[in-house]
Amino acid sequence: MKSNLKTTKLLTAGLLLLCLTAVNVDAGQKAYVINSSGETLSKIDLETKTVTNDILTLGTDVFSYPNQIIVRDTLAYVINSGTSEIQIIDLKTETTLGYIGTGAGSNPYWMAFADERYAYVTLMYENSVAKIDVVDRTVTAVDSVGKRPEGIVIHDYKAYIACTGYNPDWSLDPFGQVAVYD
Repeated sequence: MKSNLKTTKLLTAGLLLLCLTAVNVDAGQKAYVINSSGETLSKIDLETKTVTNDILTLGTDVFSYPNQIIVRDTLAYVINSGTSEIQIIDLKTETTLGYIGTGAGSNPYWMAFADERYAYVTLMYENSVAKIDVVDRTVTAVDSVGKRPEGIVIHDYKAYIACTGYNPDWSLDPFGQVAVYD
């Protein structure tokens, strides 16, 4: 019975993490939270402990599936996997400035910035990584990296990409890998 309770707690914690993602913003000590299931953005004032729910709708469709937010200065970049787009949000006005499309059905999953202008986004269903120009709001390159890339980290001018080998039937290939993109 203990192992079932432990498994239930782990599954519950995992589901909660899938539903919420928070990132702190230095300006004014705020945290922004993605409500993945509700497809909205909420804000927490860390000084007053005040929560403002649903300040902005995420994605251009009801099936946007937001799964990551990156805050850089006064802008937030939200990865919307279901609608294959990166939503750019002005945190001062809490409005959407625009979107960067990654290609229909590409399922952008995770993003990391290389510098002030360029970010790299894993495209899970295309088995590739896209180089994004966030200033011009364009995809400048797409390269194959391995089966079902998800997480990405950039260190010393190289992107390390977790290729999980995830299959649509919920199984995994036995040979997941970390791809290194220079």
